[in-house]
Amino acid sequence: MLTGTATTLAAIVALFYGELQKAAHAARISVRVENGLIEVSQGKWWVRGNIKNVGDRAVKRYRVKLLTVEGRNIQPDELKPGYFQWQGGINDAMSLSPTEDWIFDLGVREDNQNAIVELWTYVVKDNRLITSLPVGEYTIRIAVYGDNIRSQERTALLAIGAAPHEIDIHLT
Repeated sequence: MLTGTATTLAAIVALFYGELQKAAHAARISVRVENGLIEVSQGKWWVRGNIKNVGDRAVKRYRVKLLTVEGRNIQPDELKPGYFQWQGGINDAMSLSPTEDWIFDLGVREDNQNAIVELWTYVVKDNRLITSLPVGEYTIRIAVYGDNIRSQERTALLAIGAAPHEIDIHLT
């Protein structure tokens, strides 16, 4: 009886070994959106996020997408949902090796008093869509999609002040 049970268990393990390996070794990501990622470049304030592969498999063909923006100073028809570009203007799906990370651009702000923050997204390559956010407070929902990762939705709070450097952003 014990031998039959052991043989059955060994057959089940052998049958599902590949699936068990996938569960034990998986691609996983961490998402960061915070003030420490904001930087000044080319006379503009770049509001950025970071995706890092914290798993032990490559993350394949992933993107970050703007889902919604809520705030007193934006109307629903002003929202331009789409994918965010990667640092350097890359508008394509990316792949990450284990421990590798990549920066994405949430938006940009001119270095002027009361300047708006423009969220730059696209639907097809080289088709920039702009959602303009004046001084105020906003809730931004983003999602990360990939071929071999679970989709994740995250919410960021964005506060825009009058001075160009007055940008505060963090995940909730």
